[in-house]
Amino acid sequence: MKPLSCLSEAQGVLIADTSVAINLNATGCAGQVLRALPYKTVIVDIIQEELELGRNRGRRDAELTAALVASKHIDVVALGEVGLGHFEQLVVDPAPRP
Repeated sequence: MKPLSCLSEAQGVLIADTSVAINLNATGCAGQVLRALPYKTVIVDIIQEELELGRNRGRRDAELTAALVASKHIDVVALGEVGLGHFEQLVVDPAPRP
């Protein structure tokens, strides 16, 4: 019996943020996880820059994510002007209060 999943087999794109990249790397089997997904996985180029900041603290996520990109498990995309504006609002502005 095939396990149930909330992911459909339809074509789609999964956009991973920095925390997703870090958690994928922490599994030790990120390539296998990404191959099991029915979607293409992408990260925004800004995520790579954020991961690079961790190198100074001895973290390997930039290196591990670069390997996932090189092996075509993840694609890197760039945001346009409108997308950058939305991204900045999500990561810079304080969260709305209830």
